[in-house]
Amino acid sequence: MKKFGIIGGDKRNIFLRELLEDDFNKVEVFNNNLDAVVKNSDVIIAGTPFTTEEDFLFFPLTDTKIKAHELIDLLREEQILIAGSINAGLMSYAKETGKNVVDLLNNECFALQSAVPTAEGAIKIAIEKTDYTLSTSTVMVIGFGRIGSVLAKMLQGMGAKVFVVVNNIVDFAKAQSLGHKAVMHKDINDYLLKTDIVMNTATNDVLTEKNFFYIDKDALVIDLSSPPFGIDTRLNGLYGIQVIWARALPGKIAPRSVAYYMRDVIYEIVGG
Repeated sequence: MKKFGIIGGDKRNIFLRELLEDDFNKVEVFNNNLDAVVKNSDVIIAGTPFTTEEDFLFFPLTDTKIKAHELIDLLREEQILIAGSINAGLMSYAKETGKNVVDLLNNECFALQSAVPTAEGAIKIAIEKTDYTLSTSTVMVIGFGRIGSVLAKMLQGMGAKVFVVVNNIVDFAKAQSLGHKAVMHKDINDYLLKTDIVMNTATNDVLTEKNFFYIDKDALVIDLSSPPFGIDTRLNGLYGIQVIWARALPGKIAPRSVAYYMRDVIYEIVGG
């Protein structure tokens, strides 16, 4: 039996608590006393993502505001903090202060499993925010990593015409071999003109103001990337184009399923 402390997070962590307790572990949940949860736990589990853009811990179900540094500072040498999508600055801070912090999304199996509900969530948003069918749409998927490849396959299966934007010839060949129209990023503007829905999975300014000039005003843009994001939030509404920043989709679409994935990875990390 291990002593787990759960601090923040969304419905995934609610279901995770149940699973951990079903395995006869002791689980303490944050209740306005950060010190107590940390003191009474061997393993601390925070949210995915770990923080908001302002580096507050991710508490989407309450209005709690705790800086991530406060939690890291409280950790004892023998404790493990597990969360997802931890930004580079906080990982560096943890390393410098000798704290054991693990990012769930660095686990390849978990990242691949999480790609499915993320893709399903993106498709759900597209259906809800448009007044036409995906089967008659042209959809651009930017990036062909874990999420991009799953998303492109799902969209293709629904009958959509899919453009996959990549930045190297290996991903270009992979996308083409799977029946997608592959596009090098340098040529993106030529295809934005023909696109109804843009779904971005890549980071670091893949769409800038110059690109928005080529997007139809009735198109929908969905950003699925993690910070620092692929689309600047200031571009929402530019030329009348709607942009949706869709974070933490697995926790909204399939929290119970993802909780099982989390439990298995956490046991692998802590030796449960």
